Amino acid sequence: MNPKKFLPKNKMSPILHSFQHKPKICALLAILLLLFAFNSCIREEALNSEADILECTVPDPENKIGGNRYIKLSPGDTIVRIAVPITDQIGDFAPEFVLTAGATINPPSGTVRDFSQPQTYIVISQDKKWRKKYTVKFDSYALNQTLFSFEHFKSAVSPTNTKPYHIFYEIDEDTGIENYIWSSGNAGFAITQGSATPATDYPTFSTANGVSGRGVKLVTCSTGSFGAMVGMPIAAGNLFLGDFDASSAMAKPLEATRFGVPAKIGVPAVLRFWYKYTPGQEYKDVRGNTLSTVDKPDAYAIFYEPKIDNMGNPIKLHGENRLNVETENIILLARINEHEIIVSDDIDTAEYTQISIPFVPQQGRIIDPEKLKDGKYYIAIVFSSSFNGNHFEGAIGSTLYIDEVELICQEK
Repeated sequence: MNPKKFLPKNKMSPILHSFQHKPKICALLAILLLLFAFNSCIREEALNSEADILECTVPDPENKIGGNRYIKLSPGDTIVRIAVPITDQIGDFAPEFVLTAGATINPPSGTVRDFSQPQTYIVISQDKKWRKKYTVKFDSYALNQTLFSFEHFKSAVSPTNTKPYHIFYEIDEDTGIENYIWSSGNAGFAITQGSATPATDYPTFSTANGVSGRGVKLVTCSTGSFGAMVGMPIAAGNLFLGDFDASSAMAKPLEATRFGVPAKIGVPAVLRFWYKYTPGQEYKDVRGNTLSTVDKPDAYAIFYEPKIDNMGNPIKLHGENRLNVETENIILLARINEHEIIVSDDIDTAEYTQISIPFVPQQGRIIDPEKLKDGKYYIAIVFSSSFNGNHFEGAIGSTLYIDEVELICQEK
């Protein structure tokens, strides 16, 4: 029987009709599904969860602090330090901020605030789930203490690693404010050796075994396979007055260590401290070749006048140029004689030794009393567990303890 015989002309059963038009229906459904999926992707795209200040500019139209200031923050920074001359002109300013995509800041960028005291800002991520507190302070401080006992430290993390390491600070005698004038290369070590945990696995950390109370322990460490691959097979424990730029630690490692803080302590005459030292067993150069050299520590202090960039910010000495006495801004230098170091066979049972290193004038340069009074000169103190650690040479396991660091100064 012919099923079409009983159907009206040009008509067919709904079933046969659906089969006849199935390709068109399938195509239409496919288009609708694609549109739905595309629309869902748009609606479900994750909002940014970062809540960071990337840059800070401080306009100075009245030239109160010597011109506009610009600061580019390193990942992980939560304190924005605006370096300014020693001045009584710190008051109302309106910092402007560049934030991560979609983030907001409270108070808003460009708000006038009184910076005679540090001010707090809260950055909120685009997805509203994350908040980060920043402190913006005008760093007109000058170092006004001469004895450092290393009793104060905290745990911190780098942007690339959640495992904490130690950072050291001083308590300002006049204000009671925590002053983070000490830095180390721990943040850089976290990049090459992400498995470091706890804090004592890092090259620089606090120890209860100081000559009096707590002290600092510096250890030359392996940076693992990644460090060797990028030409940085070791990381010497180091501690210095200044700051560390983690963002340039891989591309320009010597420039990451920025030495010095402004000083109002008089003219330094002697660097004195207590130490004990044990070298590692096997000294290697940057290529991994074993040498017959015995490792030694390094310790020095530099008194200098920083040059100023076109934004009015001081240019600190760094790992590349810090001992280039030919540069005209290094005035006094005190450096340990590596051959005078007393080496211990067992660092744990060794006794501390005190050493005094005189500051030596460089190139007959003299100090301007007015600049000294105004805090225009900077002081850097640097310690390392390997003498050539800045060139990634040394012996893994070389260990330096330091404590009770003192600057003996002439009258202001």
